[in-house]
Amino acid sequence: MLGRVLTPEIMDDPAIESDRHARALRGLARINAISLAALPIVNAVRKAIPPGPVRLLDVATGSGDVAYAVAKALAKRGYDCSFTLTDISDRALELARRRFGDQNAETVILDATADALPESDVVMCSLFLHHLSEDQALSLLSSMSSATRELLVVNDLRRTRVGIALAGVVPRILTRSDVVHVDAVKSARSAFTLHELASLAENAGLAGFELRRVPPSRMALRWKPNR
Repeated sequence: MLGRVLTPEIMDDPAIESDRHARALRGLARINAISLAALPIVNAVRKAIPPGPVRLLDVATGSGDVAYAVAKALAKRGYDCSFTLTDISDRALELARRRFGDQNAETVILDATADALPESDVVMCSLFLHHLSEDQALSLLSSMSSATRELLVVNDLRRTRVGIALAGVVPRILTRSDVVHVDAVKSARSAFTLHELASLAENAGLAGFELRRVPPSRMALRWKPNR
């Protein structure tokens, strides 16, 4: 197995040009839609919580595309969803606000690696953990567990040779964003393995967590607090 290589990504640079940033977020949204990035979160919520009102917190939401897909899928299944969308970038949150329109969603500028998270029924994090160091990832999982009333769910990349190879090819087919072309490979190389994420979850005190592979090279972590 290739070792983890964590390097700064273009998307994480606060000086990135607004248009270039927006184009990259649109490209990522297209990839997330085609790869069904919202599905593990939807399935986790359906397994843990019966239909009805539910409050969800999305950590590092980006343009809100995964959260929006979750909202639409759960609404069809009888859930009345309200969202708190957090991100360090107000430019990303502006796109999220446009995406959700007048639906029940609030946006909060928040640094997930340093700030406390607001409490919510479901605390979700999609395709962000691989941006973090091991210490940051451990801290975030702990912070998410403290904020979770009913369910914690993480959907992220899983480091594999296949995943790294796909990251070099698929984004070039699905988007013209040069940022995504470069960052996708960096993300694949910086992803955790299944074993590494399991170790982080154990060290974060997530007793009884469930962790499974999601094709092609992703994984989903699910945990319910014992309250």
